[in-house]
Amino acid sequence: MTIDCEDERIIFKESADCISQYTDHFGYSSFGDTKNRIGSISFFKHVTEWVNNEKTRLTRETIANIRMPEEQFLQLAEYVLEHHDKSKDEQ
Repeated sequence: MTIDCEDERIIFKESADCISQYTDHFGYSSFGDTKNRIGSISFFKHVTEWVNNEKTRLTRETIANIRMPEEQFLQLAEYVLEHHDKSKDEQ
């Protein structure tokens, strides 16, 4: 995927530590003063672990933690909702 940006092109590549997995759960928090708040979202997956030869337990492992200015998170939330509504209208 590329985006033309004036005379330059932005090329999208996955970094070496990019994670591409399904998530089972997420959590969000934000912190900082009113004008400079930072948002943090964590993505989790549920994994069954063996406790011993006869018993398992369900654990929640963190897949990724992402931090960015809270304003960007709000823009992302609006984008997701707009995209969701648009995709429902197309069906």
